[in-house]
Amino acid sequence: MSWLRERVARSEPPVGGLQLHELADPPVSYFCPRCGWHGNVRDVATVDGDWAAPVCECCYEDLHPGIEVVVSYWSVSEASYLRKTPEDHLPFTVIRSRKVARRLGGRDEMYRPHFSQDHEVWEFTSVLVEEARDGSSYDVTEIGEGEASAIMERTRAKYLSG
Repeated sequence: MSWLRERVARSEPPVGGLQLHELADPPVSYFCPRCGWHGNVRDVATVDGDWAAPVCECCYEDLHPGIEVVVSYWSVSEASYLRKTPEDHLPFTVIRSRKVARRLGGRDEMYRPHFSQDHEVWEFTSVLVEEARDGSSYDVTEIGEGEASAIMERTRAKYLSG
């Protein structure tokens, strides 16, 4: 990822070993090695000056000691009226909802392991917004991080076995 270092237009002062960098000519297509998010970025951050694995701006917020981030996890299963087998009751993926305290907006992502054999993939989703408005086409339930990890492991095994 050292090619990103060459695109730095401006850098914030470091906070401990954490430093945010604004990129020239954004947006840049990027995969974050920490959270698995893939998309266009305008900023990346380095941890201890490591340009081999710069992280996205959301991971910067997660790691910054002065920024409070709230994360919740949600199980996703077929809507009850669509279930035909007992397996349909099992959650087939997880949504990770991440918000910075005292700031509007956030990032909701659905775990999608079948998109890549090489790394975890989180894809933007509007399921939680739809659910809050008038109901989505899935059943979603807030769960803890441990249960989310178990669902992700089961989903990963299903799609990446062999």
